[in-house]
Order: sequence, then structure tokens, then C-alpha cells
Amino acid sequence: MIAVIGLIMFAVSSYLALSKKMHLMVPFVVVPVIAGLFCGFSLPEVLNFAAEGVTGTFNSVLLCIFAVLYFSVLSETGMFDIMVNRLVGITRGNIYIVMVVTVLVAFIGHLDGAYNTTYLIAIPALAPLYKRLNIDRRSLVLLVSLAAAPMTAMAWGQPAKMTVFDPSIDPVVMASSLYPVVAIMLGLAVVTSLGFGYYYSKKNASEIALLRKSFENGGGSQKVDFSDNPLARPKLFWANFALFLGSLACFMFMTGVKTYVLFMVFSCAALLLNYHTQKEQSQIIRKHSATMLAPAILFLGIGIMVGILNGTGMVTAMVDTVLGIVPYETDCFYEDETPIVMGDVAIRTRLSAGHTPGTTSFFVEMKDEEGKTVVWGMHGGVGINTMNTDYLQKVRLPLSLQEDFFRGCEEMKSIHVDICTPSHPSHSDMLERIPEDRNDYRPFVDEGKWPAFLEERAESLRKVLERGVYQR
Repeated sequence: MIAVIGLIMFAVSSYLALSKKMHLMVPFVVVPVIAGLFCGFSLPEVLNFAAEGVTGTFNSVLLCIFAVLYFSVLSETGMFDIMVNRLVGITRGNIYIVMVVTVLVAFIGHLDGAYNTTYLIAIPALAPLYKRLNIDRRSLVLLVSLAAAPMTAMAWGQPAKMTVFDPSIDPVVMASSLYPVVAIMLGLAVVTSLGFGYYYSKKNASEIALLRKSFENGGGSQKVDFSDNPLARPKLFWANFALFLGSLACFMFMTGVKTYVLFMVFSCAALLLNYHTQKEQSQIIRKHSATMLAPAILFLGIGIMVGILNGTGMVTAMVDTVLGIVPYETDCFYEDETPIVMGDVAIRTRLSAGHTPGTTSFFVEMKDEEGKTVVWGMHGGVGINTMNTDYLQKVRLPLSLQEDFFRGCEEMKSIHVDICTPSHPSHSDMLERIPEDRNDYRPFVDEGKWPAFLEERAESLRKVLERGVYQR
């Protein structure tokens, strides 16, 4: 029954979201709450499930708000307009440069994650140039879209938020994993622009010759007109540009600081640099509040839905239902005494309940270059907060999992492990051991790491149980 309610909830939520008949808060908040009530839970229980889901979204919500604010302030000052104008001047009528600059302008313009800003920056600036070259302006729109698309993978972009299936996922980690994809997509956009350049260099040779002559006579580019924008600060261009470059460096290299904190600091710096009165600062924030809040509200809604799905057990019920429908045959089950052998590699499993009843740890035995057996081990789940008494009771799991975890950690200490891999980077110094040669595994070899890791995790659980407080 719970599975059916979950599937109906997804169908209704999807219809309301895709039909755009109402605000996204309805399908992501109201519908899941109603579904939770139909599952037999009381309203306070359902709302507590929702609150638990929201707690995992705070980092992402703050990132949405202050990233959009920061780039919106810089855009308001006219910095991006001046950058675009100077890029146009660099082209000097060269059709290939025009096309590549189009890609770069759109890429820069989409830093705030909002397509409306990107099109307002890139298309008005470049449309006159395309008209002078007699280039179909649909090509301009296409190139702008191709260049902006990779930027949707940035951590603060709303499109990226809409694809996240778990609100507890750090959007910065997700974005960093997509950097290779971003590079490939941007490269393809540049290649496409060069193809357009070749096509139009043959088709519009006469217009290109006239434009080049115009640049040679000094009439090819003009200064940006900010007469209708009292909030523009063209005289502070270089100060804003230096702030912009400094912020990018911090975002890339200050990985130990929460990204939303950096955006918060640089947003304040940009406001203080350009707008010195409370009235002007408030005007900027009010002007862009809708753009700032839209992705934040969306992500909070996703958190509420996921919290209710997990708390009510709808996720598990739906998965079990789907697996029951899809025909499949089980060849074999994990057996702790029987390894899975693939050539020279043997994989041993160990049922290590605690985190969840079915948690499985893995031990992989392989040969090194000298023929010596190296054992790699990873515990299946050491998330101690999910073994808190209150949490186990709330999700209807047996309290015996706590003792199962303690017993499993103690028994598995005797297993010889050369390379211990944690379930999460914060549980080990593994990232600090990464060598320059990524094929060199020797820095990770530490026979004492495995038993020490298990002891530390068991002791951490004891402290959590002593406090009696569920922390996440």
C-alpha cells in the first residue's frame, strides 16, 4: 500500500511540476505531506520527516542565495558589459574570433547560473555585430546556448539543483566531478563556433571585408552606454575585475572553507565596493531577490520530499515493488566463507550489520608487481548517527544493530588489511596520502590503519550513545 501511495505521489508531483500550473512548492511540499498522511503517519510525524530532510539542504540553499547575489551585483555594476564590449573589440572583424568570442561571452555571462542574465548580456551585445556581418542571428542564439549549457553544472546553478536526487549531496563535490564534462562541452561549443566561422567566411566575404575596414578606421567598437543604469559603476571596472579574479581563485583553491561562506564574504565585498548607502545596497538585493530565492526554495522543497520519502519508508517499498515486478534470477548470494574469484583477484565479503541490517564489507585480494598479495578493505557502513537509539526506533530498525556493529568491528580487527579505504573522506587521511603518481598505491599501504579505523568508529558510536542525542 505504501508503495502505491509513493508511486501516485510521484505521478501527481511530476504532473504538477511539468505542467507549470502552480508553484513548485506545491508538488514538492504539499503533495508529499498528504502522501505521508495517507501512509498512516500523524501530521507531526510527517512534518518531522520533512524537517529532517530539510536539514541536509542548508549548505546548498545558502550557496544558491549568495552565489547568485554575488554575480548579480557584479553584473549590475556593468563589469560584464564592459568585458563583453572589449571582447567584441578584440575580434576586429575576424569571423573566427567573432564566433569564439560569442562562446566566451556566453560562458562568462552564465556565471550567475541564470539564463535570462546570460541572454541579456550576450545577445544584445553581439546582435549588432552579427547584423553587420549578415549572419543569421539564430546562429548567435545557438552558440550562446551551447556555451551556457556547461555552466549549468556549476554548484549554484538551478539546473544542477533540479537533477540532485539527494539533498544531502554537497553541490560543490557534485560540480567538481562534472568539470571534465564541462571542459568537453565547452570544447565542443568552440569547435562548433569554428565550423560556423568557416561557413560564414565563405558566405559573407563582402560584409566581413567592410567590417574589417571599419575597425581599421577606428569605428568598429564603441563604449558601453550606462546612461539608463544609475547603479552601474564603470569607473570601478578594474577594482571589480580584481575582486572577480580573486574570488575565482578562492573558490578553486580554498577547498577547506565552505563555498557559501566565500560567496557570502565576496557578496558583501562587492556591495561595499560599489554601493556605499543602505538604500542602494537594499535596492540591489531586492532587485535580484527572486533570482536568488527561486533555486533555494526549489532545493528546500526537494529536501522535504526526500525526507518524507525516507521517513515513511516509501522509497524502500517502491524499490521492493519494482524489483518484484521486474523478472530476474539470482545466480548466487554473498557468502562470507566463499570468495568471488576473477582471475588473480579475489573478493571476500563480510556481513557487518549496524549502519543497516544488510551492510556488507569488502576485502579485495590482488597481486602486486612482485607477486605479493595486497589486501584492500572497506567497511560497508560506519555512519554512526544512523545507529542512534532514537533514529533506529524512528525508522523501525532493531536496537540490536548497535551491538552487531560493536561485535563486527571487534571481530574484523583480526582481518589483515594493507590498504584501508574509508566510507567517507572525513573518516581517514586518505586524501592527504594521494601521490603525484596516481598509479602508485604504496603511500596508502598501512597495516595498522584498519584496526585503528574500526576502533575509532566504535568509540565514536559509544560517545553518541552516551550523549543520547541524534546528530547529523
